[in-house]
Amino acid sequence: MRPQGTSTLKTRSGDALVVNGWESKLSVRRGQLRITQGYGPDRVERSFPRAVHGLARVVVIAGAGNVSLDAIGWLSTQGVGLIVLGRDGRLLLTSETGSGDPRLRRAQALVTSTNAGVEIVRGLLKRKVAGQRQLYLRLTGDPSDRAAFDLAAADLDRADSFDGLRLAEAQVALRYWTTFAAVPVRFRPADRERIPPGWLAVGPRRSPITGRARQAVTPAHAIANFLYTVGEAEARLAILALGMDPLLGLSHVDKLSRSSLALDLLEPLRPTIDAYLLDLLQTRTFSREQFAETPQGSCRLRPALLGELAATAPAWARLIAPTVEQVAQQLADASGTKIGRVPTRLTSTNRRAGRAALHDRAPKTPRVRVPQPEASCRVCAEKLPAGQELCDTCRPGFERQLLNRAIRRAGAAAPAATRSRADGAGRHLERREWASQHGKVNNTAATQAAFARDVLPLLQGASLQDLRQATGLTGSYLALIRAGRKTPHPRHWTALLGAVETCRDSRETPLHSP
Repeated sequence: MRPQGTSTLKTRSGDALVVNGWESKLSVRRGQLRITQGYGPDRVERSFPRAVHGLARVVVIAGAGNVSLDAIGWLSTQGVGLIVLGRDGRLLLTSETGSGDPRLRRAQALVTSTNAGVEIVRGLLKRKVAGQRQLYLRLTGDPSDRAAFDLAAADLDRADSFDGLRLAEAQVALRYWTTFAAVPVRFRPADRERIPPGWLAVGPRRSPITGRARQAVTPAHAIANFLYTVGEAEARLAILALGMDPLLGLSHVDKLSRSSLALDLLEPLRPTIDAYLLDLLQTRTFSREQFAETPQGSCRLRPALLGELAATAPAWARLIAPTVEQVAQQLADASGTKIGRVPTRLTSTNRRAGRAALHDRAPKTPRVRVPQPEASCRVCAEKLPAGQELCDTCRPGFERQLLNRAIRRAGAAAPAATRSRADGAGRHLERREWASQHGKVNNTAATQAAFARDVLPLLQGASLQDLRQATGLTGSYLALIRAGRKTPHPRHWTALLGAVETCRDSRETPLHSP
């Protein structure tokens, strides 16, 4: 299918471009990077000039397609990292930026046989446990429930081998993921009959298919695995940029084609990724179309959700960069050779420190922002601005449903708290319906002045009982209104004036002297 549209885009500096679609293509034409992606009528072709492309990463979610050698060269000369992920979330390829430093790689290979390697891993795992402890307290809400994390931190301090460090970290992971498993996962009400029951919660970390975290059977763990893979890709790119070998791990043992060092350096970042996942689960309502279940029972993410999650890659790159540079410097210091100061290509820390010393001031630490997931409507799952839970289309029906439910629960013998909830929902709905006809009350001072001038003087001739029957408000609140201490919402003014007219007719005498 031929592209439906062509455009030259200027993106913000540090953006990630996610290439996701059947027969996606990366090539170079007239000096510009040309990317064709999308499905059907949404298939587009976009071009990026060298000077103003603004790209930090190109993330390709591979189904079928091709990347030309010219495109690889274009990305390399522009310093843009390339990450290729499979549809199942596996890391297939990362570009190699920078050149290897044989002295640093030799130190990396030898450090596992020294105490320096144990100290490096200890520091990484202590940061991970501290992050897990913070998120665990957020889940439980009980600051006193932290004994397991304090014990694990003590075990990490006492451990004198990689096995001891791994054992202490595993004890925390068991308690941490057991608590995380109970977090609910929201789906559209219309989809709840179409999804497996196990999808409605985070669920156990271990998959019953593999006995490990791979091939997750719930959407939450499928999302977590994919985000970890994106983080691993960014760790790999950072390791290569500093001249280390991503395959030679410290705590993670050597395994064919596994980036063990990238997984080691990812450990302190995992709690931050978990916090992003928790925010996503608490603000997002998912739809059945965003996930698929394989014949084996594992859960897979659909392309649209894959693209959204892959776009977080630059944020993880910025967050993991200081850790990679710190470990590189620790390896250089432990080597016993004259490697000296490792270049800080990722964070420019050395450059900022030099400029600060030149101007006799403290170096500034750049602020790295954690990505915030987009919210969605609780009913239709459409994306919304942050802080909203319902779209304008679904809000009225959802509020009426809540009101009807509250009314059914509130009867003559219902507890006062239930009746109060029903009354509150009713008042909220009345206020919204009145605002849809008359507009919102924006000028509070003008409203109070109008009430004091036009309505309040007339209320002195009506009894509280008549006012209560007309408005449904409580006697104590009406007493405050009549005393001028409270101003009711304008939707009550007509009923208040009607009560005054009724009282005047019943007495057949005017309320004011002529």
